[in-house]
Amino acid sequence: MYLFDSHVQTWIPDRFSDEWLHRNTVSGPTEWVLGTQEQMAAQGIEEHQAHVGELLARCGDMGAETDRREQCTVPPDWNRPSRLFLAALPTDPRSLHERLVADTSYTPNQASDILTQVTTVLRTGIVPDAVRANLLAALQVDPGITVTEGVPNFDGVLGTAYTATNSIGHVTDLIVDPVSNVLIGERATITTGVRRPVDDAIYTIPPGTLLGHTATSYGRADHLGEVPV
Repeated sequence: MYLFDSHVQTWIPDRFSDEWLHRNTVSGPTEWVLGTQEQMAAQGIEEHQAHVGELLARCGDMGAETDRREQCTVPPDWNRPSRLFLAALPTDPRSLHERLVADTSYTPNQASDILTQVTTVLRTGIVPDAVRANLLAALQVDPGITVTEGVPNFDGVLGTAYTATNSIGHVTDLIVDPVSNVLIGERATITTGVRRPVDDAIYTIPPGTLLGHTATSYGRADHLGEVPV
């Protein structure tokens, strides 16, 4: 088990149905958390290789080719929302929380399900200001989600963290800008020792181990693929 660097860039056109560009630059392993490269190879598991991948699709519908269908035909949902989908969400925090619960595998003490759902939709970068505020207010309705100020993203920028812990001790942080409420990062850690088999032996991932940490920023470009200054 290892950490690796991934730099994801998405260019979103002003007109939703125009072509989007998604670019993902991945490095090889940067830090081994559990086991070694040799043990991984012995089990026939391939590690991430450094590469740059690009996808172009209208409506941001990057899965259309894999699904063998026309672009812009997938029904909108939390993973691939449209502007109409977002506009139709309840505006009352409790009603919106009920909608989130209904649309996830939410069970008691699994507030991490709806936190993941909200993080996924904010990650798209198309959520309007009012809807972002409503979503965060809905998270505050859930007793399993805590709010903490001054939590750093991967780049050290401080934000407001919405945090939930699932049933096996995985802690998920959604970090937003305290003023604009835009997503500025995510973090995942573990609070309990988790046992994993590696090379016919059982290893324990120590409590507090960092499983993932991101930083998100935004800019405006005149053309697809052009990096904002």
